[in-house]
Amino acid sequence: MKNLVREVHRRSLWQVLGIYAAACWIVLQVVDVIGNNFGLPEWVAPTALVLLLIGLPVVLATAFVQEGMTGGSEREGTGANDAPEGVANSRAPSTPGGRGVFTWRNALLGGLAAFAVLGIGTAIFIVMRTAGVGPAGTLVAKGVMEEREAVLVADFQSPSGDVELAGAATEAFRIDLSQSPVVSVVDRSRLADLLVRMGRSADDEVTPDVAREAAQRGGINAVVLGQIDAAGRGFVLTARLVATADGEELASRRATAADSSEVIQAIDDLSQGLRERIGESLGSIARAPSLERVATRSLRALRLYTQAENAIVNLDETERGLALLEAAIDEDSTFAMAWRKLGTVRGNQGLGRSGVKEALDQAYALRDRLPDRDRYLTEAQYHTSRGERDRATIAYETLLEIDPAVGPALNNLGIIKELSGDAEAAFELYERAWASASDGLYLYHVTRALQGLGRFDEADARLSELRETFPDYAAGAHLGVVISAARGDYAMADSAIDVLVAEHGSSDARRTDAVLLRGGIRATRGRVADALEQLAEARDLELERGLPARYLLGACDLALVRLMVAGHGAEALSSVEDALDRVPLEGLDPLDRPYVRLAIVYALAGDLERAREYLSRFEDEIPPDGRGGWNFSDHFFARGEIALAEGQYEEAARYFDQAGAGCRTCALPRQALAEAMVDPQAGIEIFEDFATRTEALRMGTRTNPWFPYGDWVSLGPSYERFAGVYDELGDLQNAAKYYAMFVELWQDADEELQPRVLAAQQRLEAILQEIG
Repeated sequence: MKNLVREVHRRSLWQVLGIYAAACWIVLQVVDVIGNNFGLPEWVAPTALVLLLIGLPVVLATAFVQEGMTGGSEREGTGANDAPEGVANSRAPSTPGGRGVFTWRNALLGGLAAFAVLGIGTAIFIVMRTAGVGPAGTLVAKGVMEEREAVLVADFQSPSGDVELAGAATEAFRIDLSQSPVVSVVDRSRLADLLVRMGRSADDEVTPDVAREAAQRGGINAVVLGQIDAAGRGFVLTARLVATADGEELASRRATAADSSEVIQAIDDLSQGLRERIGESLGSIARAPSLERVATRSLRALRLYTQAENAIVNLDETERGLALLEAAIDEDSTFAMAWRKLGTVRGNQGLGRSGVKEALDQAYALRDRLPDRDRYLTEAQYHTSRGERDRATIAYETLLEIDPAVGPALNNLGIIKELSGDAEAAFELYERAWASASDGLYLYHVTRALQGLGRFDEADARLSELRETFPDYAAGAHLGVVISAARGDYAMADSAIDVLVAEHGSSDARRTDAVLLRGGIRATRGRVADALEQLAEARDLELERGLPARYLLGACDLALVRLMVAGHGAEALSSVEDALDRVPLEGLDPLDRPYVRLAIVYALAGDLERAREYLSRFEDEIPPDGRGGWNFSDHFFARGEIALAEGQYEEAARYFDQAGAGCRTCALPRQALAEAMVDPQAGIEIFEDFATRTEALRMGTRTNPWFPYGDWVSLGPSYERFAGVYDELGDLQNAAKYYAMFVELWQDADEELQPRVLAAQQRLEAILQEIG
C-alpha cells in the first residue's frame, strides 16, 4: 500500500487520470466476467459504474491538493518554503486541513471500502434470494413454485389489434422461457389437447381466462399473461405470472421497444426478468444466449414461424405450414428452430429423405443457436437420420438428465428401444412421455406398446381412453384395427377398416394410410386380388399427393404381395417396370430413389443381375450419411435376398440378422427361413420368436414405412412353411398347430390359393388321426 501511494504521489495529474481510467476499465471488466460466469444481480454493474464516477472527483481533488495543476513531486532540497522572496509558488494553494483529508491513502481506502460494501451487499442479496428471505427471495426458494414446474403461456394480448405481432411475441416468449431450467413451458401440442378437452377448437385464442381454465384442467399451477401495447412508434410489453387457482400475481415484468426492430430484444429482457424472479440462477441467465440468437433476428421470420406452428399443430394444415416454414427460412437462413421444425414435419409426412436430410443438416449446423432442449433434440434427430442410434440415444439421455419430462425425447427413445426389440423398455418410456404431457401421440404409443407386450385387455382400455380423449386422432382408429389383427380376429379388423376407409373419403394422407392398412389386412388373409386393388389405390393416391418416391414404394408393395403371397414373378416385375416408366428414377433426388426396395423385389423374382445393379447404384450414389434414418439397415435385407436366391443360406441368415439392428421383428421371418435351410431347429427357434410377437411393427404395409416385410407378406407363408418343417422333424403337435393356424388364416383366400389351403387341411387331418 505504501509503495502504491508513493508511486501515485509522484505522478502528475494527467498521469493519475490515465491510471484511474485504466483501473475503472479493469474493474468493469472483472464485474462483467463475474456476471457472465457466475451471475450477479442486474444492479451490480450500474452501481459499480456509479461508484467509479463518484470516485472521479475524489481522485481529481486529491491530485489537485497533492500535486497542483503542473504536477511533479517536490525535488530534493526544494520545497514549498524554499522559493525566492517575491516569487509566487507555482503550486496551487492548499491548506494543511485539505492535505490531511485528500490523501492518496484515504482515496484508495475509500474506494476499497465502497466496493467492499457493494460486495457485501451483493452477497447478502444473493443469500436472501436463494434462501427465499424478503423481497429478494425467488418464488422457488419461497416454496411458491416447484423447480421444473409446468407453466402455461397465454397468448399475448394486443389492445391495438395487431394479432400477428401478438402471436409472434407469444412464440418468442415461449422460446426464451423454455431455455430456463427452473420451469417447464407447456408446449403447443399439449395446449391444443387441453383446448379440445374444454370443447374448444385447438386454434382458439388462449386468452387469460381460457389459459387459467386450461391450466386448471391440466393441473398446471401457474400461467403467464402477456400484453403488448403500442406507444407511438414503439411498444410496451408486460408479462405477469399468476397463480392458476386464484389469479394472484406472483411476479411481473415490463419492457419497452422503441420500434418493431427492438421487439425481440424487449421480449428477451421481459423473459429474463421473469426467469430471475421465478428462481433461475443468475449465472444461468447470464450465460443464456439472447433470444435473437436462439430464435431469429427477424420479426417477420418469427411471425411466419408462429403461423406455421399454428397451421401444423392446431389446424392440421401441414402443406400450408411447410410453406410458411420455408418462407421463414427465406427471411432468415440462420433460423435454426425453423430448419428443425421443417425436417421434423417432412420426416413425419414421409416426404423423402433428401428434404429431411437437408433440413436436419442445416439445423444441426446451427444447433448452437437453439435452446438446450431443442439442441439435444436436433442432435438426436440428426444422428437418427444417419442411422447412428447409439449417438442419438446419448443425446436423448443427456437431455433427460437435464429434464426427465421432455416428451419428444422419451417418445423417440421409446421408438429406438421398440425397433431394437426391447418392448418393455419402450413401454416404460412411452408411459413417462404420456405422464409428461397429455399428447395423443404418447398415449397412442403406450397403447401400441401394450399390444406388443401381449397385454391386450390393458391395450383395449388405453385405446378407449385414446378415442375418448382425442376423438379426432386418426391413428387411434387405425390402431384399433391393428390390435384386432394382432389378436387374430381378422374378421373384426376387416370390418373396422372398412368403416375407417369410408370415413376418409378425400384423397389425403389419412385415406392413403387407411387404404394401405386395408390392403395389408386383405393380403395377410390371402385375399390377393382385393389386396392388390387396395394397394394400387394407395399407390395412385401417393402420386396425386405429389409424392413420386412413395408411388414407387407403392409399386414395390404390389410386387411383394404378388411374389411372396401369390408367387406371380412375371406380373410383379411387369407392374414395377410400368411404375418406373411413369416415374423414372432419374427424375428423383438420389436420396429418394427406392434402390433397396427395388433390389429386394428383383432378387425375389430371381433377376439377380437387376437386383445387384440397384444395390450397386445405392452404394455408388448414396453417401454413407444419406443411408440412415430408422431404416438404416434396410440394405441388409437386399443383400440377404440376393444371397438367399443364390443358395448362400448361411450368408443370407447373417445379412438378415444384421438387418435386425434396424428392426428386430421385421427381420425375423426371413432370417428364420434362411436359418432353416441350414439348421431346421435353429430356423424354428427364430420362427417361434416371430410367431409369438404381437407388435404393431408386424402389421400393415407401410403402417411401418421403413421395412419391406410384415404379416401382410410373411405370416401366412411362414405358418405354411414351418408347419412343414415341424412335420419333417417329426414334431407332429407343432406341425398340427401351424397347419391349423394357416388354414384358419387363409380360409377365405383367393381361389387360386385354395389348393395350398386344402393340402394343409388334409395333412392336418392326417396328423390328427395319427396322434389321436
